[in-house]
Amino acid sequence: MCGIFGTVGNEINAEKMVFLGLLSQKRGIDAAGFWTPEFGVLKQPGSFYKFAKKIEPFWRYIRYEKIFIGHTRCASHGSPKNNNNNHPLIGKKYVLVHNGIVRMKRIKGYRYKGETDSEIILSYLETKGRQGLKEVLGSASLVWTKPKVPNTIYMWRHRSPLVIGASGGVFYFASEAKFLWRIFKGKKKSWVKTLREHKVVRVTLKGKKVILQGLETIKPKTWGYIRRLPEWYGKEFQEYNEDFWRYWNEESEGQQTFSLNSSSRIREE
Repeated sequence: MCGIFGTVGNEINAEKMVFLGLLSQKRGIDAAGFWTPEFGVLKQPGSFYKFAKKIEPFWRYIRYEKIFIGHTRCASHGSPKNNNNNHPLIGKKYVLVHNGIVRMKRIKGYRYKGETDSEIILSYLETKGRQGLKEVLGSASLVWTKPKVPNTIYMWRHRSPLVIGASGGVFYFASEAKFLWRIFKGKKKSWVKTLREHKVVRVTLKGKKVILQGLETIKPKTWGYIRRLPEWYGKEFQEYNEDFWRYWNEESEGQQTFSLNSSSRIREE
């Protein structure tokens, strides 16, 4: 598992981003990094703590950014020593962070820089657009941006956690709800919700407003997991597996996406 975290707003609180990064490193200490419009991608092997200490002079300038997309990596494919395997991943069109594990075929002719399964998702997005998410085989929570389109990020998840929230009119996201509640510190008018599964959500900063917009629903063609186990697993394990998927289905049906605050909105297209 890996950690995804970040924010969209007019003035980024660097202390909260560092705190979110330190909380997220419990999900991965093999590498850490982030992307902002002005700094681009900064990343290195090792824990977020070491990374944050190394780039300490940069944090004072983060407040002038509009978007921050961070990642802490637990390596499953590709050595962290090769920085091309670490997140955020840089493509020709998009910058992407991923949490999860997928088993997908590489696209012939696409120039891959590393050995990660995450880069395969990036290649499908770049060659097939958002419809490339239908090919996801496994689990994935994704946050990506198109640097040429200012103040905008996209989010999507399939069988992998990703939560969104707001406090003080600022939008945040993370891999675990408790991370956001820790930085909100019980402030009034704060909320945290799980991102609706399979719904592509666009987050845009327009003036002083952060607008969450639900786009298309994209479901992968296949689950990528065993839905029915072989008979030799035994009846007890079969029942456990069925209960597990029933739980996931109930959770997915109950999830909703909410507006940021009274001056923001979420609408369907």
